Amino acid sequence: MSKELRASAILLRILFQCTMLLVSSRSVAFAGTPVPRAEVPRPDMMRDNWMTLNGQWNFEFDDHNQGLAEQWFVPGRHFNRVITVPFTFETKLSGIADTSMHDVVWYQRTIDVPKAWASNHTMLNFGAVN
Repeated sequence: MSKELRASAILLRILFQCTMLLVSSRSVAFAGTPVPRAEVPRPDMMRDNWMTLNGQWNFEFDDHNQGLAEQWFVPGRHFNRVITVPFTFETKLSGIADTSMHDVVWYQRTIDVPKAWASNHTMLNFGAVN
């Protein structure tokens, strides 16, 4: 397995672990903040129990690619920026508007999983993610 493929597999595993942590959380980090583009992206695939993850997320550039080694995925890590998702950091609507090159970036957010979903499996779907 190549170094690039191994690094991608590690990153995906960490993303999955962070995603599971995100789903199991019970608090809201950005309560009361308006959610942009809150509509269902694929109405033909609408489920009864659905919520958007658009809105405010903690955000950090990792220009030295040190996030994995420094375990930025561990709960409690402070990120210095806030980004509005679904907009990319290059756009003004994101709240960052930084058009310089950043190969590695980190997003973090805590969500509230509704109590009514407690007996169900919860699936996270990140669409249009590079």
